[in-house]
Amino acid sequence: MIDICKEFEQWLQAEKGFALATVIRTWRSAPRPEGAAMAINEEGTMIGSVSGGCVEGAVIKEALQVISSKSPKRLSFGVTDEDAWSVGLSCGGQIDIWLEYVDSKNTIWQEWLKSVNSNQGCLMVTALNPSNDKALLVEGQLLGNLSDNLLEASKTAYLQHKTQIFEDHFLNVFPARSRMIIIGAAHVSLDLLNLAHLYHFETIVIDPRGIFTKGERFGQQPHQMFEDWPAEILPDLKLDADTYVVVLTHDPKIDDQALQIVLNEPVAYVGALGSKKTHQKRKSRLLEAGLREEQIDRIHGPIGVAINARQPAEIALSIMAQIIQTKNQYL
Repeated sequence: MIDICKEFEQWLQAEKGFALATVIRTWRSAPRPEGAAMAINEEGTMIGSVSGGCVEGAVIKEALQVISSKSPKRLSFGVTDEDAWSVGLSCGGQIDIWLEYVDSKNTIWQEWLKSVNSNQGCLMVTALNPSNDKALLVEGQLLGNLSDNLLEASKTAYLQHKTQIFEDHFLNVFPARSRMIIIGAAHVSLDLLNLAHLYHFETIVIDPRGIFTKGERFGQQPHQMFEDWPAEILPDLKLDADTYVVVLTHDPKIDDQALQIVLNEPVAYVGALGSKKTHQKRKSRLLEAGLREEQIDRIHGPIGVAINARQPAEIALSIMAQIIQTKNQYL
């Protein structure tokens, strides 16, 4: 649903109600994951997708009724039969969709937008019954009312980043944006920043070499940029399972300093630029510096998926692909 957040906010500000369709359960090879959403206004205009095109037409028809009645409903779609005009999923999967009326005066949506826009992780709880009651959990703070069991389940779901149904309630997790920390502001970094922003990462660039941090070089500015050594900045940053570290300076004095810090933290990903030969030399230096073999083995080196990348933009693409691959393997 984050992918339609900007348009969703604009529709709310217009102070006209609309319908929201959310995938709440999937089976087999469903085209969109749980939490995928589509909003529909009274003119039938839609933003987002719940199936990539298979059932959107049918959902829009139901949505117009929901806008009129303001009553939610649950929809189910499965495999199409041999009739080419029947509504269903050609992929062999099955999805359940919760279709609800969004009242622009309902403050829970404003609070949700505030959390998303300020990059605060949150979880929306929706009762899958005619009441359509909602509650919002924002970094441990509850807005609304939940039973003790439901509150504990919500906290666990948020920690596990696992959108799910629990006791006839839909727990929709919206984690804070993942952070990409880029060590070194060379050419690859510029292209990588463009991709990182496209995929909603918070970006931080660290490079003590002032010539590389000049703002006019950047088409896409990072959220934060530091003209300092990694050891001066990294200890003060959040280095957790939502953090992805990319080491790109090709200067052992800078790269090794960063690696010695992040490899002692539970970051999700560490990648370092360089050939296989360069990486073997890097491993030897890090072993001499006191890091253990299993720590060093966490480094993706050479960095990126193997696509025979040559140009900076291609290398950036291979790095981004590897980061997304790592990120999604836990979802």
